[in-house]
Amino acid sequence: MINKKFILVFLGMTLFANGAFCWWVFDARKQAAFETARQKPVPVPEMTSPDNLSGELYLYAASGLNNTFRELAKAFKTRHKGLNIWQTKDNNTALVKRADNDKRPPDILAVSSELALKNGFFPEKTDWMISFAANEMVLLYTPNSRYAEEINQANWSEILTREDSRYGYLDPRLDEAGSRTIFCWQLAEDYYKIKDLYLLLVKNVRRENIFNSSGELLTALNKGEVDFAFHYRTFALANGVKFITLPPETNLGNKEMAPQYRLASFKLKGNDNQWIIEKGAPITNFLTIPRSALHKEAATAFLEFCLSKEGLAIMRQNGLLPLLNREAIHNGKLPDNLRKYITAERAVKNTKILPASDKPGERNKKEAGKIERPRPPVVPLVKAPTPPAPPGKKTPK
Repeated sequence: MINKKFILVFLGMTLFANGAFCWWVFDARKQAAFETARQKPVPVPEMTSPDNLSGELYLYAASGLNNTFRELAKAFKTRHKGLNIWQTKDNNTALVKRADNDKRPPDILAVSSELALKNGFFPEKTDWMISFAANEMVLLYTPNSRYAEEINQANWSEILTREDSRYGYLDPRLDEAGSRTIFCWQLAEDYYKIKDLYLLLVKNVRRENIFNSSGELLTALNKGEVDFAFHYRTFALANGVKFITLPPETNLGNKEMAPQYRLASFKLKGNDNQWIIEKGAPITNFLTIPRSALHKEAATAFLEFCLSKEGLAIMRQNGLLPLLNREAIHNGKLPDNLRKYITAERAVKNTKILPASDKPGERNKKEAGKIERPRPPVVPLVKAPTPPAPPGKKTPK
């Protein structure tokens, strides 16, 4: 007769083994599931805009979106051969300022930050904005980079903390890709369980490798002045640069991980000499048609094309991740003909826009020049150890 105690022990061990196996499968497939999610079909409404439009269309796209929107514009123009499309690029904050001040206002404004529009354009200059795609941070390198054959997603944090590693990123005061790099480092410290990883990465980066523009960063990478650099996935694909994908827990590319991303933060001194606290958030891209747009029919048709099956395919080819749930943030004046392109709405009351000196994320080169460039940009103050005294002298207290 089989002992009942033996049977209970056997069943307990079996359940434990099955649970461990299921957890292993879940952990192993977590990254794969994230990659697969970006291939899911996005609901695509039918286009209703007229064909063969003519005239002008002024398109302003943030630097990280520039190549994607250039390809979208090329494809759109094949449907509207009589339409002249003029495209302008800049970082988010500078682009919004130009959109507000240029003599020829944009008909379409595409940015990679909700904050850029909320604190410079919405709701004073536009009535709505639609989230349409995500992006993510990656680690760029070239075949000639030191440790190029060795580095991967699991060991990049260890390689970059080596004394002979050379890496760079964008100045957080001038481009949000810089502040998002800081968030990435902080999240990596928790993900890889490496104590003080963030401080080590900030400490080891050279002052000259904190770049003012994406062009400077790319030039330094191609010339071998840096071996690695942090930027958007779209930027890497647009410029044919090799890159290492980072885990969703650190790359700011997964909207479902927004609460975790918000745990990352840092302080930045603004142009009024006051400290601004910025927090991590998923990289979400937004489209809007400003009230001042002069060619709204063409702008609406272009927006429809961007969210069509062909437009979403172009976005994927250029590294953007089309959102399954597109949200419209509006002040109660969202046009009815745009509702079919969104899956959620968030009404926002007209609130007072902060003065320029108080805007979170304020970045433009002129203002940045007024403040001393920090290195590291922002780090907790750590008291340096007292150096040993020379022989025959007492150590200063």
